[in-house]
Amino acid sequence: MRLSEEEFLARHGDESHIELIDGLVVRYDRGGSQSAYIGANIAFELSRHVDRLYLGRLAINDTFVRVRSSPVRIRCVDVLYLSYAKWPADRPFDDGPCPDTPELVAELKSPAITWVQMFDKVVDFLTAGVVVVLVLDTANDTVTAYRRDTAPESFRMGSDLTIPDVLPGFSVPVASLFL
Repeated sequence: MRLSEEEFLARHGDESHIELIDGLVVRYDRGGSQSAYIGANIAFELSRHVDRLYLGRLAINDTFVRVRSSPVRIRCVDVLYLSYAKWPADRPFDDGPCPDTPELVAELKSPAITWVQMFDKVVDFLTAGVVVVLVLDTANDTVTAYRRDTAPESFRMGSDLTIPDVLPGFSVPVASLFL
C-alpha cells in the first residue's frame, strides 16, 4: 500500500532505518558497531567545526529528509548539515523531516547496504539540491564526496577530508574517522 508523507510520518516517524520511496516503505538493515563508530566520528568532527564557527546545525540518527514531493520520497540520513543561512538559529526544528534541504549529507556505506542502494540515495540527495554527499565506505576506509555535475572526489587514509564549498576551513585526517 502506498502512503502519503503524512501517513508515513504518523505510522513510522519514530522508527530508524526506514524510508518512504515513491510511497512505499523500505527498511534497511542496521550497519553494526563499526558503522556506528565511524558515524559518530564524522558527526563529532563536523560538529566541532560547525559549532566553533557558529555556522548551522547538524542532525544525526536517521533524520528524515524530503527529497521529492511527487511521488513522495523521504530518505533517512546518517548525518546532515543545514546552515543558519538556510534555516536561522532562532527557528528550531520540529519533529518532522528536516525543514529545508541540507547543504551536506554524510552516509555510511556498511555491508548491510548495497552500492545500488547507496548510489540511489546519492542521486536523490543531489537532485534535491544537497551540495555535497559524503559516502564513508567502512570496507575500504575511504570517503567519497559527490557533487552535482562533477566527478566524485575520493579521500583515502593518509589524506585529509576537506569540503571547501560547504565548510571552508574544515579539514580532518581520514584516518581519524576510521581508526
